[in-house]
Amino acid sequence: MQDEALDLREILDNFRRWWWVLLASPLLIGGIIAGAGLASPVPAPKYEATATMLLEGSAATASYPSLIVTRPFLKGVIDQTALPLSVDEIKAMLSARRVEGTQFLEVRAISEEPAMARRIADAVAVTFVGHMDSIREEQFAAQREELSRQMSAMGLFSTSGAVLATLSGVIEQRMPEFGRVTLVAPAEVPGNPVSVAQRPIARNAILGAAAGLLLSVGLVMLLGYQRAAIGSAAMFQRRFGIPNLGVVPRWPKSAGGARILAVNGASSTGEAEAIRQVATNIEFAARDKGIKSLVVTSPDTGEGRSSLIANLGCVLSSGQEKVVLVDADLRRPSLHAYFKLQNTAGLSDFLSNPEIEMEDVLRDTVYSGVKVITSGPPAADPVALLKTPRMGALLKQLESEYHMVLVDTPPLVSLADGAVVAAQVGGSVMVVNSSNTRMDAVVLALGNLEKAGANMLGFIWNGVTSGSPGRYSRYQKHCRKQSEAGRSVQLVSGSPT
Repeated sequence: MQDEALDLREILDNFRRWWWVLLASPLLIGGIIAGAGLASPVPAPKYEATATMLLEGSAATASYPSLIVTRPFLKGVIDQTALPLSVDEIKAMLSARRVEGTQFLEVRAISEEPAMARRIADAVAVTFVGHMDSIREEQFAAQREELSRQMSAMGLFSTSGAVLATLSGVIEQRMPEFGRVTLVAPAEVPGNPVSVAQRPIARNAILGAAAGLLLSVGLVMLLGYQRAAIGSAAMFQRRFGIPNLGVVPRWPKSAGGARILAVNGASSTGEAEAIRQVATNIEFAARDKGIKSLVVTSPDTGEGRSSLIANLGCVLSSGQEKVVLVDADLRRPSLHAYFKLQNTAGLSDFLSNPEIEMEDVLRDTVYSGVKVITSGPPAADPVALLKTPRMGALLKQLESEYHMVLVDTPPLVSLADGAVVAAQVGGSVMVVNSSNTRMDAVVLALGNLEKAGANMLGFIWNGVTSGSPGRYSRYQKHCRKQSEAGRSVQLVSGSPT
Protein backbone atom coordinates (compact mmCIF):
# COMPACT_ATOMS: atom_id res chain seq x y z
CA MET A 1 0.00 0.00 0.00
CA GLN A 2 2.90 2.32 0.79
CA ASP A 3 4.51 1.56 -2.59
CA GLU A 4 1.26 2.39 -4.37
CA ALA A 5 1.16 5.72 -2.54
CA LEU A 6 4.74 6.38 -3.56
CA ASP A 7 3.87 5.56 -7.17
CA LEU A 8 1.03 8.08 -7.05
CA ARG A 9 3.31 10.64 -5.43
CA GLU A 10 5.86 10.12 -8.19
CA ILE A 11 3.20 10.74 -10.82
CA LEU A 12 2.02 13.91 -9.11
CA ASP A 13 5.63 15.08 -8.73
CA ASN A 14 6.17 14.55 -12.43
CA PHE A 15 3.08 16.59 -13.22
CA ARG A 16 4.34 19.41 -11.00
CA ARG A 17 7.81 19.25 -12.52
CA TRP A 18 6.55 19.27 -16.10
CA TRP A 19 3.51 21.54 -15.59
CA TRP A 20 4.57 23.75 -18.47
CA VAL A 21 4.42 20.78 -20.86
CA LEU A 22 0.87 20.01 -19.69
CA LEU A 23 -0.07 23.64 -20.29
CA ALA A 24 1.87 24.36 -23.45
CA SER A 25 0.94 21.29 -25.50
CA PRO A 26 -2.87 21.85 -25.50
CA LEU A 27 -2.43 25.58 -26.10
CA LEU A 28 0.06 25.02 -28.89
CA ILE A 29 -1.88 22.34 -30.75
CA GLY A 30 -5.23 24.06 -30.23
CA GLY A 31 -3.74 27.38 -31.37
CA ILE A 32 -2.20 25.83 -34.47
CA ILE A 33 -5.49 24.21 -35.47
CA ALA A 34 -7.44 27.42 -34.79
CA GLY A 35 -4.91 29.44 -36.77
CA ALA A 36 -5.07 27.02 -39.67
CA GLY A 37 -8.86 27.28 -39.62
CA LEU A 38 -8.77 31.07 -39.61
CA ALA A 39 -6.20 31.12 -42.40
CA SER A 40 -8.20 28.80 -44.62
CA PRO A 41 -10.42 30.54 -47.22
CA VAL A 42 -14.05 31.15 -46.31
CA PRO A 43 -16.34 28.89 -48.38
CA ALA A 44 -18.12 30.91 -51.07
CA PRO A 45 -21.94 30.98 -50.80
CA LYS A 46 -23.76 28.60 -53.12
CA TYR A 47 -27.14 28.96 -54.76
CA GLU A 48 -29.62 26.25 -55.67
CA ALA A 49 -32.13 26.33 -58.55
CA THR A 50 -34.84 23.70 -59.11
CA ALA A 51 -36.76 22.76 -62.25
CA THR A 52 -39.83 20.54 -61.82
CA MET A 53 -41.23 18.09 -64.40
CA LEU A 54 -44.49 16.09 -64.43
CA LEU A 55 -44.33 12.42 -65.35
CA GLU A 56 -47.35 10.88 -67.13
CA GLY A 57 -48.10 7.40 -68.40
CA SER A 58 -47.21 3.97 -67.11
CA ALA A 59 -43.63 3.86 -68.31
CA ALA A 60 -40.81 2.93 -65.87
CA THR A 61 -40.17 6.41 -64.43
CA ALA A 62 -38.22 5.21 -61.38
CA SER A 63 -35.03 5.12 -63.42
CA TYR A 64 -35.32 8.72 -64.62
CA PRO A 65 -33.24 10.34 -61.79
CA SER A 66 -30.37 7.95 -62.50
CA LEU A 67 -30.65 8.57 -66.24
CA ILE A 68 -30.37 12.34 -65.81
CA VAL A 69 -26.92 12.18 -64.13
CA THR A 70 -25.36 9.74 -66.62
CA ARG A 71 -22.38 11.01 -68.60
CA PRO A 72 -23.90 10.37 -72.07
CA PHE A 73 -27.02 12.38 -71.21
CA LEU A 74 -25.01 15.25 -69.68
CA LYS A 75 -22.82 15.34 -72.76
CA GLY A 76 -25.98 15.74 -74.81
CA VAL A 77 -27.07 18.61 -72.54
CA ILE A 78 -23.77 20.39 -73.21
CA ASP A 79 -24.06 19.81 -76.95
CA GLN A 80 -27.65 21.09 -77.16
CA THR A 81 -27.42 24.06 -74.76
CA ALA A 82 -23.77 25.08 -75.15
CA LEU A 83 -23.13 25.17 -71.41
CA PRO A 84 -19.56 26.40 -70.72
CA LEU A 85 -18.89 23.49 -68.37
CA SER A 86 -17.48 19.99 -68.56
CA VAL A 87 -19.45 16.84 -67.91
CA ASP A 88 -17.68 16.34 -64.55
CA GLU A 89 -18.40 19.91 -63.46
CA ILE A 90 -22.09 19.61 -64.26
CA LYS A 91 -22.32 16.23 -62.59
CA ALA A 92 -20.80 17.69 -59.39
CA MET A 93 -23.45 20.44 -59.35
CA LEU A 94 -26.46 18.35 -60.35
CA SER A 95 -28.94 16.09 -58.56
CA ALA A 96 -32.33 14.64 -59.49
CA ARG A 97 -35.04 12.96 -57.46
CA ARG A 98 -38.64 11.79 -57.59
CA VAL A 99 -40.82 13.67 -55.12
CA GLU A 100 -42.14 10.92 -52.89
CA GLY A 101 -45.88 10.21 -53.30
CA THR A 102 -46.18 12.35 -56.46
CA GLN A 103 -45.49 12.20 -60.20
CA PHE A 104 -43.06 15.09 -60.03
CA LEU A 105 -39.40 14.86 -60.94
CA GLU A 106 -37.07 17.59 -59.64
CA VAL A 107 -33.74 18.61 -61.11
CA ARG A 108 -31.53 20.67 -58.77
CA ALA A 109 -28.38 22.55 -59.67
CA ILE A 110 -26.02 24.19 -57.15
CA SER A 111 -23.51 26.83 -58.18
CA GLU A 112 -21.69 29.80 -56.73
CA GLU A 113 -23.43 31.93 -59.37
CA PRO A 114 -27.25 32.16 -59.11
CA ALA A 115 -27.73 32.60 -62.86
CA MET A 116 -25.56 29.58 -63.62
CA ALA A 117 -27.56 27.44 -61.19
CA ARG A 118 -30.82 28.38 -62.97
CA ARG A 119 -29.25 27.86 -66.38
CA ILE A 120 -28.00 24.39 -65.56
CA ALA A 121 -31.31 23.26 -64.01
CA ASP A 122 -33.34 24.55 -66.98
CA ALA A 123 -30.93 23.16 -69.55
CA VAL A 124 -31.03 19.70 -68.03
CA ALA A 125 -34.84 19.74 -67.63
CA VAL A 126 -35.51 20.99 -71.18
CA THR A 127 -33.04 18.53 -72.65
CA PHE A 128 -34.59 15.69 -70.68
CA VAL A 129 -38.12 16.60 -71.83
CA GLY A 130 -36.93 16.71 -75.44
CA HIS A 131 -35.06 13.47 -74.97
CA MET A 132 -38.14 11.69 -73.64
CA ASP A 133 -40.34 13.19 -76.44
CA SER A 134 -37.91 11.85 -79.01
CA ILE A 135 -38.07 8.40 -77.48
CA ARG A 136 -41.88 8.62 -77.36
CA GLU A 137 -42.09 9.65 -81.01
CA GLU A 138 -39.78 6.86 -82.06
CA GLN A 139 -41.97 4.36 -80.24
CA PHE A 140 -45.16 5.80 -81.84
CA ALA A 141 -43.60 5.71 -85.32
CA ALA A 142 -42.63 2.10 -84.87
CA GLN A 143 -46.16 1.27 -83.73
CA ARG A 144 -47.73 3.05 -86.68
CA GLU A 145 -45.48 1.31 -89.15
CA GLU A 146 -46.17 -2.09 -87.65
CA LEU A 147 -49.96 -1.63 -87.56
CA SER A 148 -50.02 -0.23 -91.11
CA ARG A 149 -48.13 -3.20 -92.40
CA GLN A 150 -50.38 -5.70 -90.67
CA MET A 151 -53.62 -4.03 -91.81
CA SER A 152 -52.48 -3.64 -95.41
CA ALA A 153 -51.52 -7.28 -95.52
CA MET A 154 -54.98 -8.23 -94.32
CA GLY A 155 -56.69 -5.93 -96.96
CA LEU A 156 -58.90 -4.36 -94.38
CA PHE A 157 -58.76 -0.84 -95.80
CA SER A 158 -59.26 0.41 -99.34
CA THR A 159 -57.67 3.79 -98.98
CA SER A 160 -54.64 5.17 -97.17
CA GLY A 161 -56.87 7.75 -95.45
CA ALA A 162 -58.86 5.03 -93.83
CA VAL A 163 -55.65 3.39 -92.69
CA LEU A 164 -54.37 6.60 -91.10
CA ALA A 165 -57.67 7.32 -89.38
CA THR A 166 -57.80 3.87 -87.89
CA LEU A 167 -54.12 3.98 -86.82
CA SER A 168 -54.55 7.36 -85.16
CA GLY A 169 -57.46 6.06 -83.12
CA VAL A 170 -55.56 3.00 -82.00
CA ILE A 171 -52.45 5.00 -81.10
CA GLU A 172 -54.57 7.57 -79.25
CA GLN A 173 -55.98 4.80 -77.12
CA ARG A 174 -52.48 3.44 -76.35
CA MET A 175 -50.76 6.79 -75.68
CA PRO A 176 -51.04 6.50 -71.88
CA GLU A 177 -48.72 3.48 -72.07
CA PHE A 178 -45.84 5.74 -73.14
CA GLY A 179 -44.28 8.05 -70.55
CA ARG A 180 -44.87 11.72 -71.22
CA VAL A 181 -42.63 14.27 -69.46
CA THR A 182 -43.72 17.87 -69.16
CA LEU A 183 -41.76 20.81 -67.73
CA VAL A 184 -44.26 22.35 -65.35
CA ALA A 185 -42.02 24.70 -63.32
CA PRO A 186 -38.87 26.07 -64.95
CA ALA A 187 -36.03 27.06 -62.66
CA GLU A 188 -35.81 30.56 -61.28
CA VAL A 189 -32.76 32.59 -60.34
CA PRO A 190 -32.28 31.95 -56.60
CA GLY A 191 -32.14 35.04 -54.44
CA ASN A 192 -30.67 33.55 -51.25
CA PRO A 193 -27.77 31.14 -50.88
CA VAL A 194 -28.41 27.70 -49.51
CA SER A 195 -26.98 26.92 -46.04
CA VAL A 196 -23.33 25.91 -46.32
CA ALA A 197 -21.15 24.18 -43.75
CA GLN A 198 -19.37 26.76 -41.61
CA ARG A 199 -15.75 26.35 -40.61
CA PRO A 200 -15.78 24.49 -37.25
CA ILE A 201 -12.84 26.47 -35.89
CA ALA A 202 -13.87 26.39 -32.21
CA ARG A 203 -14.75 22.70 -32.27
CA ASN A 204 -11.52 21.72 -34.00
CA ALA A 205 -9.50 23.88 -31.62
CA ILE A 206 -11.11 22.22 -28.59
CA LEU A 207 -10.53 18.75 -30.04
CA GLY A 208 -6.92 19.69 -30.81
CA ALA A 209 -6.39 21.00 -27.28
CA ALA A 210 -7.83 17.77 -25.84
CA ALA A 211 -5.54 15.70 -28.04
CA GLY A 212 -2.61 17.92 -26.97
CA LEU A 213 -3.46 17.37 -23.32
CA LEU A 214 -3.51 13.59 -23.74
CA LEU A 215 -0.25 13.76 -25.65
CA SER A 216 1.38 15.91 -22.97
CA VAL A 217 0.22 13.56 -20.19
CA GLY A 218 1.76 10.62 -22.03
CA LEU A 219 4.94 12.58 -22.64
CA VAL A 220 5.22 13.60 -18.99
CA MET A 221 4.68 10.01 -17.88
CA LEU A 222 7.40 8.86 -20.26
CA LEU A 223 9.79 11.57 -19.12
CA GLY A 224 9.04 10.75 -15.51
CA TYR A 225 9.69 7.06 -16.06
CA GLN A 226 12.85 7.51 -18.07
CA ARG A 227 14.53 10.46 -16.38
CA ALA A 228 13.19 10.87 -12.85
CA ALA A 229 15.09 9.51 -9.89
CA ILE A 230 13.69 6.27 -8.54
CA GLY A 231 11.47 6.83 -5.52
CA SER A 232 12.45 4.16 -3.02
CA ALA A 233 14.47 1.01 -2.56
CA ALA A 234 11.26 -1.04 -2.31
CA MET A 235 10.02 0.34 -5.62
CA PHE A 236 13.38 -0.36 -7.26
CA GLN A 237 13.38 -3.93 -5.96
CA ARG A 238 9.82 -4.49 -7.14
CA ARG A 239 10.44 -3.09 -10.62
CA PHE A 240 13.67 -4.95 -11.37
CA GLY A 241 13.49 -7.99 -9.10
CA ILE A 242 16.97 -7.44 -7.66
CA PRO A 243 17.68 -8.19 -3.98
CA ASN A 244 18.22 -5.18 -1.72
CA LEU A 245 21.53 -5.54 0.09
CA GLY A 246 20.92 -2.55 2.32
CA VAL A 247 20.38 1.18 2.68
CA VAL A 248 23.27 3.56 3.32
CA PRO A 249 22.66 7.17 4.44
CA ARG A 250 24.62 10.10 3.12
CA TRP A 251 27.59 11.08 5.25
CA PRO A 252 29.25 14.50 5.34
CA LYS A 253 32.47 15.21 3.49
CA SER A 254 35.52 16.53 5.24
CA ALA A 255 36.70 20.11 4.88
CA GLY A 256 38.15 20.80 1.46
CA GLY A 257 36.24 17.94 -0.13
CA ALA A 258 38.83 15.29 0.83
CA ARG A 259 37.72 11.69 0.54
CA ILE A 260 37.08 10.13 3.95
CA LEU A 261 35.76 6.80 5.21
CA ALA A 262 32.54 6.59 7.20
CA VAL A 263 33.82 3.37 8.80
CA ASN A 264 36.77 4.27 10.94
CA GLY A 265 37.75 1.87 13.66
CA ALA A 266 34.89 1.24 16.07
CA SER A 267 32.77 4.10 14.76
CA SER A 268 29.08 3.61 15.61
CA THR A 269 27.56 6.37 13.55
CA GLY A 270 24.41 5.65 11.60
CA GLU A 271 26.41 5.63 8.37
CA ALA A 272 28.98 3.18 9.73
CA GLU A 273 26.32 0.81 11.09
CA ALA A 274 24.45 0.91 7.78
CA ILE A 275 27.63 0.01 5.87
CA ARG A 276 28.32 -2.84 8.30
CA GLN A 277 24.82 -4.14 7.67
CA VAL A 278 25.37 -4.00 3.91
CA ALA A 279 28.72 -5.80 4.28
CA THR A 280 27.05 -8.52 6.34
CA ASN A 281 24.33 -8.99 3.73
CA ILE A 282 26.91 -9.15 0.95
CA GLU A 283 28.93 -11.70 2.89
CA PHE A 284 25.92 -13.94 3.46
CA ALA A 285 24.73 -13.66 -0.15
CA ALA A 286 28.20 -14.33 -1.54
CA ARG A 287 28.77 -17.30 0.81
CA ASP A 288 25.49 -18.91 -0.25
CA LYS A 289 26.54 -18.71 -3.90
CA GLY A 290 30.22 -19.51 -3.39
CA ILE A 291 31.30 -16.07 -4.61
CA LYS A 292 34.70 -14.65 -3.64
CA SER A 293 35.03 -11.76 -6.11
CA LEU A 294 32.59 -8.93 -6.70
CA VAL A 295 32.47 -6.00 -9.05
CA VAL A 296 30.85 -2.98 -7.44
CA THR A 297 29.52 -0.71 -10.15
CA SER A 298 26.86 1.92 -10.78
CA PRO A 299 24.73 3.13 -13.68
CA ASP A 300 26.24 6.63 -13.78
CA THR A 301 28.72 8.92 -12.07
CA GLY A 302 28.25 10.58 -8.68
CA GLU A 303 26.46 7.65 -7.04
CA GLY A 304 29.00 6.86 -4.33
CA ARG A 305 30.42 3.66 -5.81
CA SER A 306 34.11 4.09 -4.94
CA SER A 307 33.48 5.36 -1.41
CA LEU A 308 31.28 2.36 -0.69
CA ILE A 309 33.92 -0.08 -1.93
CA ALA A 310 36.52 1.52 0.32
CA ASN A 311 34.21 1.33 3.34
CA LEU A 312 33.03 -2.21 2.57
CA GLY A 313 36.63 -3.37 2.27
CA CYS A 314 37.40 -2.08 5.76
CA VAL A 315 34.34 -3.83 7.24
CA LEU A 316 34.85 -7.15 5.43
CA SER A 317 38.48 -7.31 6.61
CA SER A 318 37.50 -7.37 10.29
CA GLY A 319 39.02 -10.19 12.28
CA GLN A 320 41.40 -12.57 10.52
CA GLU A 321 39.90 -12.11 7.05
CA LYS A 322 41.90 -10.41 4.32
CA VAL A 323 40.31 -8.30 1.60
CA VAL A 324 41.82 -6.83 -1.54
CA LEU A 325 40.37 -3.86 -3.41
CA VAL A 326 41.11 -3.53 -7.14
CA ASP A 327 40.65 -0.16 -8.85
CA ALA A 328 39.67 -1.16 -12.42
CA ASP A 329 38.55 2.37 -13.24
CA LEU A 330 41.45 3.12 -15.58
CA ARG A 331 39.91 6.41 -16.67
CA ARG A 332 39.03 8.38 -13.51
CA PRO A 333 40.46 6.41 -10.57
CA SER A 334 39.72 7.49 -7.01
CA LEU A 335 40.10 4.44 -4.79
CA HIS A 336 43.72 5.29 -3.90
CA ALA A 337 42.63 8.66 -2.44
CA TYR A 338 40.55 7.01 0.30
CA PHE A 339 43.65 5.19 1.59
CA LYS A 340 46.12 8.07 1.03
CA LEU A 341 48.12 6.07 -1.55
CA GLN A 342 50.11 7.27 -4.51
CA ASN A 343 48.67 6.07 -7.81
CA THR A 344 51.97 5.08 -9.36
CA ALA A 345 52.39 1.42 -10.30
CA GLY A 346 49.04 -0.30 -10.50
CA LEU A 347 46.62 -2.42 -12.50
CA SER A 348 47.35 -0.86 -15.88
CA ASP A 349 51.06 -1.61 -15.43
CA PHE A 350 50.37 -5.22 -14.45
CA LEU A 351 48.06 -5.85 -17.41
CA SER A 352 50.32 -4.24 -19.99
CA ASN A 353 53.68 -5.62 -18.74
CA PRO A 354 54.03 -9.41 -18.35
CA GLU A 355 57.19 -8.97 -16.29
CA ILE A 356 55.31 -7.28 -13.44
CA GLU A 357 54.04 -9.67 -10.75
CA MET A 358 50.96 -9.32 -8.56
CA GLU A 359 53.07 -8.58 -5.49
CA ASP A 360 54.59 -5.61 -7.31
CA VAL A 361 51.25 -3.78 -7.46
CA LEU A 362 49.69 -4.88 -4.15
CA ARG A 363 49.72 -1.98 -1.70
CA ASP A 364 49.35 -2.09 2.08
CA THR A 365 47.00 0.28 3.87
CA VAL A 366 46.65 1.56 7.40
CA TYR A 367 43.74 -0.82 7.85
CA SER A 368 44.72 -4.29 8.92
CA GLY A 369 43.75 -6.93 6.38
CA VAL A 370 43.02 -4.47 3.57
CA LYS A 371 45.22 -4.35 0.49
CA VAL A 372 44.69 -2.24 -2.60
CA ILE A 373 45.69 -2.50 -6.24
CA THR A 374 45.46 1.02 -7.57
CA SER A 375 44.59 1.73 -11.18
CA GLY A 376 48.05 2.90 -12.19
CA PRO A 377 48.78 5.34 -15.04
CA PRO A 378 45.94 6.07 -17.49
CA ALA A 379 45.62 3.52 -20.29
CA ALA A 380 45.12 4.35 -23.95
CA ASP A 381 42.60 1.50 -24.39
CA PRO A 382 41.24 0.42 -20.99
CA VAL A 383 38.72 -2.08 -22.42
CA ALA A 384 41.41 -3.95 -24.32
CA LEU A 385 43.56 -4.17 -21.19
CA LEU A 386 40.70 -5.44 -19.04
CA LYS A 387 39.97 -8.15 -21.62
CA THR A 388 43.48 -9.58 -21.52
CA PRO A 389 44.02 -13.06 -20.02
CA ARG A 390 46.21 -11.49 -17.32
CA MET A 391 43.11 -9.81 -15.86
CA GLY A 392 41.31 -13.11 -15.45
CA ALA A 393 44.43 -14.77 -14.07
CA LEU A 394 44.90 -11.94 -11.57
CA LEU A 395 41.34 -12.26 -10.29
CA LYS A 396 41.67 -16.03 -9.87
CA GLN A 397 44.92 -15.67 -7.95
CA LEU A 398 43.40 -13.02 -5.69
CA GLU A 399 40.37 -15.23 -5.02
CA SER A 400 42.65 -18.04 -3.91
CA GLU A 401 44.58 -15.86 -1.45
CA TYR A 402 41.96 -13.46 -0.07
CA HIS A 403 38.65 -13.74 1.68
CA MET A 404 36.96 -11.27 -0.70
CA VAL A 405 37.98 -9.37 -3.84
CA LEU A 406 36.13 -6.10 -4.54
CA VAL A 407 36.61 -4.45 -7.92
CA ASP A 408 35.77 -0.83 -8.70
CA THR A 409 34.79 0.00 -12.30
CA PRO A 410 33.60 3.00 -14.32
CA PRO A 411 29.82 3.59 -14.73
CA LEU A 412 27.95 1.12 -16.89
CA VAL A 413 25.88 3.49 -18.99
CA SER A 414 28.50 5.11 -21.20
CA LEU A 415 31.47 2.75 -20.90
CA ALA A 416 32.02 -0.96 -21.50
CA ASP A 417 34.70 -1.40 -18.79
CA GLY A 418 32.29 -2.40 -16.04
CA ALA A 419 30.54 -5.06 -18.11
CA VAL A 420 33.90 -6.50 -19.22
CA VAL A 421 35.04 -6.89 -15.61
CA ALA A 422 31.61 -8.15 -14.44
CA ALA A 423 31.91 -11.05 -16.87
CA GLN A 424 35.14 -12.19 -15.14
CA VAL A 425 34.13 -12.08 -11.45
CA GLY A 426 31.79 -14.15 -9.35
CA GLY A 427 29.07 -11.54 -8.84
CA SER A 428 27.99 -7.96 -9.36
CA VAL A 429 26.64 -5.35 -6.96
CA MET A 430 25.00 -2.18 -8.26
CA VAL A 431 25.14 1.05 -6.29
CA VAL A 432 21.94 3.07 -6.75
CA ASN A 433 21.81 6.63 -5.47
CA SER A 434 18.44 7.61 -4.05
CA SER A 435 18.71 11.14 -5.47
CA ASN A 436 20.78 10.88 -8.66
CA THR A 437 20.07 7.54 -10.30
CA ARG A 438 17.63 7.74 -13.20
CA MET A 439 15.38 5.01 -14.51
CA ASP A 440 16.77 5.11 -18.02
CA ALA A 441 20.31 4.74 -16.68
CA VAL A 442 19.32 1.70 -14.62
CA VAL A 443 17.65 0.05 -17.61
CA LEU A 444 20.76 0.55 -19.75
CA ALA A 445 23.11 -0.60 -16.98
CA LEU A 446 21.17 -3.79 -16.28
CA GLY A 447 20.97 -4.48 -19.99
CA ASN A 448 24.76 -4.21 -20.30
CA LEU A 449 25.29 -6.55 -17.35
CA GLU A 450 22.82 -9.05 -18.74
CA LYS A 451 24.56 -9.07 -22.12
CA ALA A 452 27.88 -9.68 -20.36
CA GLY A 453 26.38 -12.66 -18.48
CA ALA A 454 27.03 -11.07 -15.10
CA ASN A 455 25.74 -12.70 -11.92
CA MET A 456 23.65 -10.01 -10.18
CA LEU A 457 24.02 -10.34 -6.43
CA GLY A 458 21.93 -7.28 -5.48
CA PHE A 459 21.88 -3.52 -5.16
CA ILE A 460 22.85 -0.98 -2.47
CA TRP A 461 20.51 1.99 -1.91
CA ASN A 462 23.00 4.77 -1.27
CA GLY A 463 22.90 8.45 -0.29
CA VAL A 464 19.61 8.34 1.63
CA THR A 465 18.66 11.39 3.67
CA SER A 466 16.71 11.23 6.92
CA GLY A 467 13.48 12.25 5.17
CA SER A 468 13.83 9.99 2.13
CA PRO A 469 11.90 6.79 1.42
CA GLY A 470 14.02 3.87 2.61
CA ARG A 471 15.62 5.91 5.38
CA TYR A 472 17.67 4.24 8.04
CA SER A 473 16.05 3.09 11.26
CA ARG A 474 15.42 4.94 14.50
CA TYR A 475 17.91 2.67 16.23
CA GLN A 476 20.64 3.75 13.79
CA LYS A 477 19.82 7.40 14.43
CA HIS A 478 19.94 6.70 18.17
CA CYS A 479 23.41 5.18 17.75
CA ARG A 480 24.52 8.25 15.83
CA LYS A 481 23.29 10.58 18.58
CA GLN A 482 25.04 8.49 21.22
CA SER A 483 28.27 8.59 19.25
CA GLU A 484 28.07 12.36 18.86
CA ALA A 485 27.31 12.72 22.58
CA GLY A 486 30.33 10.58 23.40
CA ARG A 487 32.61 12.74 21.27
CA SER A 488 31.24 15.87 22.95
CA VAL A 489 31.99 14.45 26.44
CA GLN A 490 35.56 13.64 25.36
CA LEU A 491 36.06 17.17 24.09
CA VAL A 492 34.72 18.69 27.31
CA SER A 493 36.76 16.43 29.58
CA GLY A 494 39.90 17.15 27.62
CA SER A 495 39.52 20.91 27.58
CA PRO A 496 41.41 23.16 30.02
CA THR A 497 39.56 24.46 33.01
